[in-house]
Amino acid sequence: MQTKKRHPFTKWANASLKLLLSKLGLTGIRFMRVGPGTRALAVAGERTLSYLLRPVSPVAPPGPLKLSVVQVPDGTVEDDGDAD
Repeated sequence: MQTKKRHPFTKWANASLKLLLSKLGLTGIRFMRVGPGTRALAVAGERTLSYLLRPVSPVAPPGPLKLSVVQVPDGTVEDDGDAD
């Protein structure tokens, strides 16, 4: 008989992520988080934040997160969830 190891790990991972998200502030890119020391240096102009070689604002943009819908190109194989 196998024991499930995924459930305790999932609880630990979710708790860890929630703790990190509560401690780290948002930047100009919604998924990029920085600590308070790095944010202070970036706001003061002593450090530059970048993502994929492009500068990132140390301050989160106002308003809610807006997701854009991306159309799947013709000929793309999609998983319709049917498992054989």
